[in-house]
Amino acid sequence: MTPFRALLLFTVLLFGLYILRYQPHNVTHLTTMPVQQIKVFSLSNAPSTKVGAVWSSNIPPAVSKFIANASTSTNSISLQPTSAKISYVEFKDSQQRDAFNRLEKMTAGSAELVLRPDNSTPVQIKGYPLMKAVGGGGTLAEQNVKTAKAFMQENASLLLLNDPSQELRVLANETDNLGTVNIRYAQTYAGLDVWPAQLSVHLDAQGNVTMLDGAYIATPEGIATVPQISQSESETRAKALVPDGELAKDSKPTLIIYGPLDKPPRLGWKSEVVAGLQNDWIVVVDALDGSTLTAFNQVADANVAGSGVDLLGQTRSLNIWQEGSTYYMLDTSKSMFNSANANGLIGIFDARNLTQDQIIVGNTIQNLYYTTSSGLYT
Repeated sequence: MTPFRALLLFTVLLFGLYILRYQPHNVTHLTTMPVQQIKVFSLSNAPSTKVGAVWSSNIPPAVSKFIANASTSTNSISLQPTSAKISYVEFKDSQQRDAFNRLEKMTAGSAELVLRPDNSTPVQIKGYPLMKAVGGGGTLAEQNVKTAKAFMQENASLLLLNDPSQELRVLANETDNLGTVNIRYAQTYAGLDVWPAQLSVHLDAQGNVTMLDGAYIATPEGIATVPQISQSESETRAKALVPDGELAKDSKPTLIIYGPLDKPPRLGWKSEVVAGLQNDWIVVVDALDGSTLTAFNQVADANVAGSGVDLLGQTRSLNIWQEGSTYYMLDTSKSMFNSANANGLIGIFDARNLTQDQIIVGNTIQNLYYTTSSGLYT
């Protein structure tokens, strides 16, 4: 080796060591995540599935992508290993089938539909465009709401809703940095919220409808809307289910239609029972017979084991975090984790298409959201 090459090699090694040892001083690493961000993901955004669960940080993505007539599952990120297979969900009735056929014709064959296995409501409808902007007066936001409303009203039979304009209430109308408009709706019936049930309509920058997705139930026709259990009695029952519930303040239960995706809807009293830092429970008591319809703690307090299939088809072990029936891609199993301040966790987060400048502002990391799942299948 010539002296020149030896000197060059030494310089490269020295520079490499400097890079390895150098640590930037102007970036503050992510530490404690606000509790309220954990609660962003309601159960309505985490639908159950028969073959697995798909991680989602906002709206439930399709578990299987297929055109309603016939299609093949592409469940490549399921928590449960599944081989590709034909997946078909029956239309609820001929009216729903005919409604999709009309939509498919109007979109020149671009419309695609995913139906929920348990109740045949759409998990996702997409196509370009599903409906063109209707225009009209008002602000751009008002025009977008008008277009979304027209789309849902025109496709009420496909959505299995009697009157979407009366059964859906706007919760949020947001535009991301790509110009995509996301209008999120809560489901209602007879003046009562249907919980947990939401859906979203997505429009492009020109105001055309490009997608609808969500987790909700068909119009709960014939359901009782007059409670037989009083509000105060339901509160007593809810507190009895929660550790140290007798110490909780009055929760003022709300009368709702409890709409699980895989069971018949029921009239219920929904309470939030807070009994200390470790107990923040949602409890739904049947308003007709006083039974417990659901009860779960919103405070994440358990690290559990799971598994997933990677892009190469290999099953990998996962350590994840459980909050009631929802699971988060947070690993707290390592010795470095400090439960007092949440330092030392390993997490996978979603920036929702934001740029680096929007995520790192000054020395602060913000606008990150947890990645969550509807269930765990191992």
